[in-house]
Amino acid sequence: MTLRVGMIAGEPSGDRLGAELVTGLRELRPDVEVSGIAGPAMRAAGCEALLDSDEIAVMGLVEVLKHYPRLRRLQRRIIRYFVEDPPDLFIGIDAPDFNLPVEEQCRLVGIPSVHYVSPTVWAWREGRVKKITRATDLVLTIFPFEEDYYRQFGIPAVFVGHPLADATPDPTDRHAARERLGIAEWRPVLALLPGSRSGEMHRHADTFLETAAICQRAFPDLQCVVPVVNEKRERELRAVLARREANRAVSDGALVSPLIIQKGTSEVLSAADVVLTASGTAAVEAMLHRRPMVVAYKVAWASYWIIRAALKIPYISMPNVLAGQMLVPEFVQGAMKAQDMAQQLLMWLREPASAEPLLREFARLHQTLRRGNGRGAAQTVLELVSN
Repeated sequence: MTLRVGMIAGEPSGDRLGAELVTGLRELRPDVEVSGIAGPAMRAAGCEALLDSDEIAVMGLVEVLKHYPRLRRLQRRIIRYFVEDPPDLFIGIDAPDFNLPVEEQCRLVGIPSVHYVSPTVWAWREGRVKKITRATDLVLTIFPFEEDYYRQFGIPAVFVGHPLADATPDPTDRHAARERLGIAEWRPVLALLPGSRSGEMHRHADTFLETAAICQRAFPDLQCVVPVVNEKRERELRAVLARREANRAVSDGALVSPLIIQKGTSEVLSAADVVLTASGTAAVEAMLHRRPMVVAYKVAWASYWIIRAALKIPYISMPNVLAGQMLVPEFVQGAMKAQDMAQQLLMWLREPASAEPLLREFARLHQTLRRGNGRGAAQTVLELVSN
C-alpha cells in the first residue's frame, strides 16, 4: 500500500533537509509518495512541488508582517489541500510560523504530524512550546541539547543529527575544491555568505562586499567567492555590485569583483581560508568545514528590539551556542561594520596558526552532530506511522 507524505520546507536549508529525508524514505519505503512545498533539492529527490519554497522564505518579525496576507493565503490553501486529501503523515521542516498551524490542522483531522528542526524556543519565545504541543506528535531535532529540552515539557523528541555533519568530509579537501573552482593554490580566499533569503541579501551584501574590499587592500591577491542558492539571489547580488560600481561607495574607491558560484556553498567553503557569513545554517556549515569565520546579521530595527528584549541566550550563531562560549566573533545589527569585521578576518589571514584552537573545537563539535541523518530521520518518522 502506497505511503503518502505531505512535506513543507521554507528555505534552502530546509529544502536540503527535506531532500535527505525524501531520499531516506524512498530507500526504506520505495512506494512512498511525497508532495508539498519544496525547493529544487526536494524536487530532484522525488517530491511533487505544489508551491516553491521561496514563496514562504521570509525572515524577521516586521518583515513577516509585510508579507502576512500573502503567507496566510498560501497557508490556508495548503491546509485545505491536505485536509481534503489527507496524507498518511505530514512533516513540517523548519519555518515554524508557517508550518506549526498547518501541522495543528492536520493533526486535528487525524494526520500524524512531525516538526523537523526545532524552533529556537530555548533561545526566545518559549511560549511557542504550547503551540508545538498541540501541533506535533514528534519533534526531530538536529542539535543534541534540544532533545532533553523538549522532554521536560513532555513533548516526544528525537535527536537525529545534522545532515551536513554526515555529508561533510572530515577534513575537507581544499586543494581539490580550488582546482574545481579554478582558483590558484597560492591565492588567499575569502568566502562571503550573505544569506540565502532575499531580505538577507539586501541587508548584508553591501557591507560584506565592503569588508572584502578592505581585506583586498591588505591582500591584493585575495580571491573573494560568493555562493548563491539560485538565479534570483545571483541577480540581487549583481544588482548590488552594479550599484557599488556606479556609486564607488567604498573607502578609497576600492571595489571587489567576487567569483559568484551558484549552488556551491560546500565547494566554496572547502576552498576558503576565511569566511564572512550570515548567522544560520551557513555558520554551521563553515564550522563543519573547519574554516575560521566571522558571523554577522541584521534585521529590521523593530524586529531587532523585539528579539533582543526576548532573547534568553548570549549568542546568535550556532557554533557559539553549541560550544557555550564565544568561539567565533558576532557582529549584530549596528555592530555590523565593515572595518571591524575586516580586522578580524585579516588577523586570521596574516596569522593562520592563531585559528588552530578554534578549528580543533570545530572538529569536536562536528562529531557530536553526526548521527546518519537522512536515513535515521526517515526511520524515526516511519516508526511513528506504524505505531
